[in-house]
Amino acid sequence: MKMNCFRPAYAKRLIAKATLNHRGNAVGTAEMIDPNRKAVAAGSATYMILSPEASNNE
Repeated sequence: MKMNCFRPAYAKRLIAKATLNHRGNAVGTAEMIDPNRKAVAAGSATYMILSPEASNNE
C-alpha cells in the first residue's frame, strides 16, 4: 500500500472515495477529500482476492 498526503486535514469529516481498478490481482485506489473538495490524501494498493475454496487448501 502506498499513501500520499497532500495537505493537513483540519475538518471534522472527510470524504473517502475508493475504486477497484482490476480484478484478480487487484489494484485499488482511494482518495480523501475535505469539505472544500480539495484532495488531502490519495493512495493505491495491489493485492490478490482469493475465493473461499482457495483459502481452504492451505
